[in-house]
Amino acid sequence: GFTVGPAVAAGAFLLLGPETLLIGNAVTFFVSAGVLARLSLAIARTDSPKAGAGSLISDTRDGVRALRHLPVVRAVLAASGAGLMFAALFNAAELPFVTTELGAGGAVFSLLVAVFGTGFIAGSLAGARGGAYEELRRRYLLGLLLMAAGLLAAGSSGGLPLAGAAFAVAGFGNGLMLVYERLLMQRLVPDRMMGRLYGIKDAITAWAFALGFLTAGGLLSTLGVRTTILAAGAASFVAFLAAAFALRERAPTGEALGDSPGPVYEGALGEHGPHPLDGGKLGLLLLEDFGEDGDDGRIKLGPRVGG
Repeated sequence: GFTVGPAVAAGAFLLLGPETLLIGNAVTFFVSAGVLARLSLAIARTDSPKAGAGSLISDTRDGVRALRHLPVVRAVLAASGAGLMFAALFNAAELPFVTTELGAGGAVFSLLVAVFGTGFIAGSLAGARGGAYEELRRRYLLGLLLMAAGLLAAGSSGGLPLAGAAFAVAGFGNGLMLVYERLLMQRLVPDRMMGRLYGIKDAITAWAFALGFLTAGGLLSTLGVRTTILAAGAASFVAFLAAAFALRERAPTGEALGDSPGPVYEGALGEHGPHPLDGGKLGLLLLEDFGEDGDDGRIKLGPRVGG
């Protein structure tokens, strides 16, 4: 969508005016709303013995509380949010960069956007194979580094070939960062908190873009186009260094690992049994009745997650 959309718009401009194109675009949103309205969405709440709908505020509070016990996820969300804010600065500077710094027109701009999108797709597809935690961490950091390098190269480029290569590298890094951000979250976030933390992630993404666009105008006017892009690249590199330091542990402690759920102990009420505690230490827990009245008096215990 990010790649084909600009290319279609560039061609449509030759035949249609911007007003007609915007109206046609609005129609597609009505079509999407109609399709979504036909879906029946059922939400299963499995984190509580009592099913029921919670409020948006309480669910958000639960998500924020869970983040306190997920330091790796916190670091990933912070680094991704910073990277996307600097990417928004780059997005705002793209058009004046092409027209003023490269002296090109709309066709070249559309071409570079398509090159960035092609790199983005390639970076996203690179995450299809998944991997162990260490591989996910390494590739996530690589995405941040490549995005920073692409922005710095774009700001330093003086011609179309180098600019095109820089746009491709930045797009590849952006796609790699985003897809491995999601894979890390799937690996580290408990299933029952996944929706809440993904909501927080999307909120951070939205605010990152908003802050980037809000500050872009002042920075472009004050620093100039090329310096703004270079500043965005340098700041992205700082975000990479901060993320690399925060994720320096080869494996997270106190967080869920999706490929190693750990043992489960089942027993009767009042019975003592082995239970893995933080980091695999063995302890003894008294099984108590947390179920509803009338159940069989047996519960299951698994590894403790998130404190």
